[in-house]
Amino acid sequence: MPALHPHRPVRAAPPATASGRSVAVSARALAGIAAGVIAVLVLCAGAAGALFTGGGTASAACYRAVGPDGQPLLPTLTISPPARVDEWDSEQTANAAVIVAVGADLTIPPRGWVIALATAMQESGLRNLPGGDRDSIGLFQQRPSQGWGTPAQLRDPRYTAGTFYHALLAVDGWQAMAVTDAAQAVQRSAYPGAYAKWEDDAIALVRVLTGGTPAGPADGDLEQAMSNPLCLFDAGDGQPGGEQVPLPAGFTLPPGTPLPVVTAIGWALAQLGTPYTFGGDCTAPHSGIPARQCDCSSLLQQAYRAAGIAIPRT
Repeated sequence: MPALHPHRPVRAAPPATASGRSVAVSARALAGIAAGVIAVLVLCAGAAGALFTGGGTASAACYRAVGPDGQPLLPTLTISPPARVDEWDSEQTANAAVIVAVGADLTIPPRGWVIALATAMQESGLRNLPGGDRDSIGLFQQRPSQGWGTPAQLRDPRYTAGTFYHALLAVDGWQAMAVTDAAQAVQRSAYPGAYAKWEDDAIALVRVLTGGTPAGPADGDLEQAMSNPLCLFDAGDGQPGGEQVPLPAGFTLPPGTPLPVVTAIGWALAQLGTPYTFGGDCTAPHSGIPARQCDCSSLLQQAYRAAGIAIPRT
């Protein structure tokens, strides 16, 4: 029976079916799935007070080179705003360039640039607004009354980008989060899912600002760092990929582990940094909404749902 074993490398098998698939599990695979259930429960039970902690570092398995801090060694990037990118005009691309440049100056990983751009796209349309809801100001619609800075400071794009990045760095596990979850953890918006629709636009803008085109990056490692910086098996979206699964230290999966098991464990690992909430349904673990966070039963249920397997909540 497959089980967690220390000191063996793990590679995800190629996906056998497409998104939205219904996985047919053979009798032979049931033993492996049972072992996977146990493995996911081990992940949960090991940290019941604060379900998962830490955000992890990049894996050398999916980057050409990784520095001592675990971050990819990206080429020197020249950030230059074009006159227009698709529907974004010169004012908007100039503000986007400031956001990315501040992130680069602060050595924020590129995933953070994408999160910041998606946030500003939603909050202000990448325009440095003089006002907004209540006392909100600027690119990120931050509020002086909530301690973000003075009105004059929040009208400065460099200042407001820096405050966003510093708040993002304080979010445990932010690199493993979906863009909308990471943005919401900083902004505390009344519409926590609104940032998701801007991810593709934000990635396209970073590509152009760093010398690529909207459809393609200037550097392959930059693309990986923007979309799946920790080289998680499924990038946290439940869709199998080909990267190495960063299991807890000392554990690996044996050869022949069924793909649904690998997918379930990969999805569970993508919830690093989320708090344990008894009775939560685990449908939006990074949202900051207790009812949508995970307990052990719902983590198991949602992890296997990502693999196309329906199991009851216990």
